[in-house]
Amino acid sequence: MPAYFTAKHSFPRIFIPRQNGRSMSASTHTLLLFTAAERRLALALEQISEVVPAFEMKHAPGLAEQLAGLISFRGRVLPVIDCRWLVDGSRTTLHHQHSFIIAQGSSHEAALLVECVDDLISLGEEEFRGEDFLHAGERKFRHIVMHRSEMVLVLDIDACMQTAAPLPVNGNDRQTVLEGGYALEH
Repeated sequence: MPAYFTAKHSFPRIFIPRQNGRSMSASTHTLLLFTAAERRLALALEQISEVVPAFEMKHAPGLAEQLAGLISFRGRVLPVIDCRWLVDGSRTTLHHQHSFIIAQGSSHEAALLVECVDDLISLGEEEFRGEDFLHAGERKFRHIVMHRSEMVLVLDIDACMQTAAPLPVNGNDRQTVLEGGYALEH
């Protein structure tokens, strides 16, 4: 049974089929391209469940610095990863044209706050450049690919969430650990 996700483009919503959580072809990788801080980023299609218009987030003290806040989405509390912060260290100011990409890594589910969802592309295995092309110690990005003469960084959801591990408890501070390992201090 095919699964679907909703993509928000300049035209109304479209539905894009996936088959059993995998890209359409085993020899190619399908990526969703999006923009943050004027940088083109991508995420593997099999990690994406939905793309929805961004809405108000709840800010909470003690969240890891890459998290813009938390959202309640379909009965789940999800951390929101600010993709602008991942690229240049600045915060995204929420606008109506922004989107949340709801994504699942191997051990974390999160919403990615992006400025614009751009395109779906399919690339062969030979078009991916490995981690050896990335700066030593850089773990947020899994691969680098070229698309239309532009370098695209492919995100690694699990690595983005690694630094969002529970915060240490200081003194008498209480801490609530939410599902997925991120924390709020009270």
